[in-house]
Amino acid sequence: MYAAVNQVLAAVGAATGQKINLGTAPANYLMNNLMEDGASNTPARDVLLRAFQATGGGVSWQLLYAPTEQFYGFNIYGVRPKQ
Repeated sequence: MYAAVNQVLAAVGAATGQKINLGTAPANYLMNNLMEDGASNTPARDVLLRAFQATGGGVSWQLLYAPTEQFYGFNIYGVRPKQ
């Protein structure tokens, strides 16, 4: 899933002219989950949501802007369900 998330961020960056980097993310989560292809003409949010839901784990993400460096950072966090 690591490569797929980076592809989504690169596609959004290319479409908007903005630099978007993957920031904080759980490496094991990204490396141990696969993402199916086939997201042509689909909003990036929907692609990421579908991919994260398919893992069965809880995920939260943030898109932050660094104005002095003029780039966005996309952070992914694992969350536990309420008990």
